[in-house]
Amino acid sequence: MRLHPGFVALLLVATSARAIAQAVPVNAGTVSAASGETTTDAAARTKNFKSGQAVRVLDRALLDAAGPVGGAAQALTYAPGVAINSYSTSGAGKSIITINGVNQGWSGLNGNAQDGAVGVTFDGIPIADPVTGLWQAPTIPFLAMIGSTSVAYGPGNPDQRWYDSLAGTVGFNPLQPTAKPGGDIAMTYGSFNQKSVTFDARTGLYDGWSSILAGGFGDGNSYRQGGGFNNPDSDYALFLKTRHEFSNGAISFGAYDARSEAFRPTYIPQSANPAITINGLNAQGQPNPGPLYSQATSGFYGSPPFATYDKNDSNAMVLLYAKQTLDLGGGTTLHNQAWYMHIKRTHSRITDNWTQGPTQDRLLQPHTNTIGDKLWFTHDFGWNTLTVGAYALHSYYNNKANFYNPADGGGPDVINPGGTARDGAFTLDNQAAFIQDDLKPLLGLTITPGLRFSRYRLAFHQDIASGFLFAPGAAGNFTAQDVLPAQAEIRGGVEPSLAANYRPVPWLALYASYAQALKSPEVGGGGGLFQQIAGADYRLERGQYTQAGIKLDISHAGPLGSLRAGVGLYHLRYGSQTIPITLNNASEVGISGTSQYRGVNLYADANPLYNLHLFANASLQSAYYQNYIVENGGPPASYNGYPVSYVPARTISVGADYIAAIGNATIAPRGWIQYIGPEHIYNGITTAPDYRSMPGYQTFNASLKLTMPLPVASLRARRIAFTLTALNILNRHYNSYEYISSGGYFGTAGLNGIAPQYASNYINAYSGAPMSIYGTLSITF
Repeated sequence: MRLHPGFVALLLVATSARAIAQAVPVNAGTVSAASGETTTDAAARTKNFKSGQAVRVLDRALLDAAGPVGGAAQALTYAPGVAINSYSTSGAGKSIITINGVNQGWSGLNGNAQDGAVGVTFDGIPIADPVTGLWQAPTIPFLAMIGSTSVAYGPGNPDQRWYDSLAGTVGFNPLQPTAKPGGDIAMTYGSFNQKSVTFDARTGLYDGWSSILAGGFGDGNSYRQGGGFNNPDSDYALFLKTRHEFSNGAISFGAYDARSEAFRPTYIPQSANPAITINGLNAQGQPNPGPLYSQATSGFYGSPPFATYDKNDSNAMVLLYAKQTLDLGGGTTLHNQAWYMHIKRTHSRITDNWTQGPTQDRLLQPHTNTIGDKLWFTHDFGWNTLTVGAYALHSYYNNKANFYNPADGGGPDVINPGGTARDGAFTLDNQAAFIQDDLKPLLGLTITPGLRFSRYRLAFHQDIASGFLFAPGAAGNFTAQDVLPAQAEIRGGVEPSLAANYRPVPWLALYASYAQALKSPEVGGGGGLFQQIAGADYRLERGQYTQAGIKLDISHAGPLGSLRAGVGLYHLRYGSQTIPITLNNASEVGISGTSQYRGVNLYADANPLYNLHLFANASLQSAYYQNYIVENGGPPASYNGYPVSYVPARTISVGADYIAAIGNATIAPRGWIQYIGPEHIYNGITTAPDYRSMPGYQTFNASLKLTMPLPVASLRARRIAFTLTALNILNRHYNSYEYISSGGYFGTAGLNGIAPQYASNYINAYSGAPMSIYGTLSITF
């Protein structure tokens, strides 16, 4: 019996609904693994459909769901299995993204147990810090300059894999040069005085060259405010790319510059605590008089005044790169991409009444410089395509930081008695060579075996004496977080993979893959490897990722219209982990472990009418530690079998958008719901995961866009549009993050005469964003 594709589609969608887990693969351009250059929507869609890996692509429509001031991280939540945590609604604030339970990024959250095991690329160039492993979301603050974003689950085939692709890779594909000239400009204003201007200008083809200049700038305030302090933020970004195609290839050059800064609010206690007031502690370490600081007393979105606490965090990135593709004839093609990247973070705190004494203030100024080159060849033999290549990169990271107090004679570059400082230099050299073969032994069947060898050389030396001045009495009377002598270690290994995709009919694909990936663990914080833990303990982390599923791509699916849908199962064993748990004093706890992740992602995207689009996506997932050993100087403590913190049990998003014509204008309403399920939280007392959970939450969102054509004589504009966007329109109160406090953050653990329930073991939280409304005026030329 031959099954009609529409019947199979209905069956799959119904099954997905019962499982409460659906997602949407969107037709959008993406970065080709073969050339690194942008492909057409259709080519990218075909490539993903025929691969042995689950890939989710977010097009312009879904990127807009993050809101007009949201940054790169906010948009990723519209891929199945992805959640984010941030203290900001704008692209200037830092975020942690979680893909199927594994984290990337940093936003100061206690208990962040992974160390950047998700790769991140910009126009196909890796942009996560190779040494720390971390990518800072504020380096892509504007979604308007991003054409599409892809989320690839698992390490992928060797030619797609980078130094941090252990659990997956996120690809940000910026707007590209076009054959015809054009441009856009958009101006946004909304809640919390958030405002931005974004633009792009495209030259079109000129003497064989085509270029684009895109960017934006903005500023505003946080939704966390108090005592007259609004925790402001600001950001800018510029992107320039030019491309030239010739008879047997193409060459392109790109440059990107971005900087964002935002004041980061404190955690806020969930319940009233008599030892925590909005004015902090006095010089004697006792609570200053004032209103109690908590969600229950000072407002759910409260924040202390600037005179009590301030923390400014800025992140900057400069990226220069070049790409070449050359057809050598006979079915062989050469590809190359070279890049330089500079990353700098400045973390300044000049007031913290909850941290008294010689380390009250802080200035962190780490930076990284990276150069790299990737060269690979593809050869088409007809029934198989062989890919062979390699990349090499060199990265230098300096972790300079000073924790000081002017009252003790300290300053940003002056160590005072009792202070804490570090000034260490890490160099990482990473080389990887790979070979893979896309075999097509039967019609509709693709089998891709692959092998990759990676090598890491990590070296370290510290020189606090030349990096800082010393206040009187400070020499020999401060804490150095870099105490070990210069050392270097080399590690390497083999990463095998095997992927298969079978298409018994053109609209149905069955896929499965297995891949191993190695990763250098995070280094460079306040202690840890090479600084206080001997380099001999340096080991590569290993991921073993298995996935299998079904994909549908149907042009005529009966009442569903066009349909793209699928279901995927996955399992990840993340072994030999070096888990970076940072304490409030910026020191690290030595923790090792192995974790297991498993779940299901499902997705569906349908167009039952030509002007109606429906989407839904979700995931069910669980994660636990096979072993988790705390080694903090005392007897090792085991938390084997405990759940991994901050892995949502389920995530769901559903939505619809409709386009209606009104004369020469169009109106497009859209509504969508997003749900993040319960998450196990972190225990600061044990520095380990906990069985306690924070509740799930959901938000309801909507937008309305009116687009009108304009005559050529009117500023040469082709059309003008106004969009009104409302997020969390029911203004639900929810916490995006909670943890169990040891009492160190607000200094309650050291207070005399305080009841035990107020000294520690209470909940600190980050309040999720309230209702916000934005208006955007955009003009297309």
